[in-house]
Amino acid sequence: MKLAKTDAIDAAVLAAFGAALKPAIDTLPADWELELSDPVSRREQLVTARAMQKTQVKQLTHPRLVAKAKH
Repeated sequence: MKLAKTDAIDAAVLAAFGAALKPAIDTLPADWELELSDPVSRREQLVTARAMQKTQVKQLTHPRLVAKAKH
C-alpha cells in the first residue's frame, strides 16, 4: 500500500483530535445482544409492515376488496 503525501499530516491531526477530545472507549456488545439483534430487527420490520397493511385495508372502498381483506 502506497502512502499519500498527506498521510503523516492526517495522522497528526487525528492524534491531536483524539488527545483533545479524549473520546470514550467503545465496548463490544455482549454475545446475547448480538444473537438478538437480527430477530429484533426482523420483528420491527414485520410490525411496521403489519401497520402499513392495516392502514391500506382501512382505505379500501370497493365492497369485494373490503370483504376479501377481512379473510
